[in-house]
Amino acid sequence: MIKGKEKRWALLGCGGLILACLVCGFLFYVFQVQPPSRNFEIESLLIDVSAFPAGWTPSPQGPQPVLQPATPLGSGGVGAIESTELDFNLQIRDGSGSAFEQIYRLRKPQEAADEFQDKKKKWFITSKGDSTWTTPPEAHIQSLVADQLYFACSNRRSGIFICRMIAQYEEYLVRFDVYMSAYNSKLQLVPIMSIAESGHIVQAIDQRMGYFLKSSSTLSP
Repeated sequence: MIKGKEKRWALLGCGGLILACLVCGFLFYVFQVQPPSRNFEIESLLIDVSAFPAGWTPSPQGPQPVLQPATPLGSGGVGAIESTELDFNLQIRDGSGSAFEQIYRLRKPQEAADEFQDKKKKWFITSKGDSTWTTPPEAHIQSLVADQLYFACSNRRSGIFICRMIAQYEEYLVRFDVYMSAYNSKLQLVPIMSIAESGHIVQAIDQRMGYFLKSSSTLSP
């Protein structure tokens, strides 16, 4: 039978062990989820309008935090630590075209990799009346930079053709949408971008991400 004094010491010992485990777990979590050090702001990663065909302009508001991100981003409840979005517009006769790029930064590459797989399923669902998302060969998408990249297009039941890209670059998840056609005030469907041109923008996004990530990696200790 354990005496009162010995029992108290046993309880204190168990409590100390539990506390030590909790502290170790917390420290492990903190050090594991810290994102890599970067020497640039997330807004620097956004594509420049020079990659677009003539006539396109960036939103006068400039880059903005993503107001309605898919939070939590992944099935594991992981949220982005920062995000940015930039809209682009094309004024056509009696109408306009639009595109946008969103960039999410996760805590580590594995989280971004999981997000990519999750969003590849959720952001390319074929709704009723839409055509199946397919990758047009004329887009000529090739990446030596992205860890994962998927580009596909769909004809919506509204008649508007849309192309979309998602890609993972280390701890970053990138999304790019462009509406390839638009209705004018006479309800006429007007093409505003070719698939080859949209592919060129995706390649420009890829090159920009590669430039900044390589530069940051080179400068890191």
